[in-house]
Amino acid sequence: MDALTARAEHVPARSLRGIVVKLTVAVALRETYGAEETEFPWPILGAALKDLQTMTGA
Repeated sequence: MDALTARAEHVPARSLRGIVVKLTVAVALRETYGAEETEFPWPILGAALKDLQTMTGA
């Protein structure tokens, strides 16, 4: 996941789907680092991801 994370951090998103991918990686990494789903900022990031997925059909 490290190479994917580095790429997501440094390659600009060129679409809403690109932003969805970046947020998906971030939310997946939350579990890797042991952060609680209820800790800030994870609830709002998860909600934003769901909104973008709905908007883009991703």
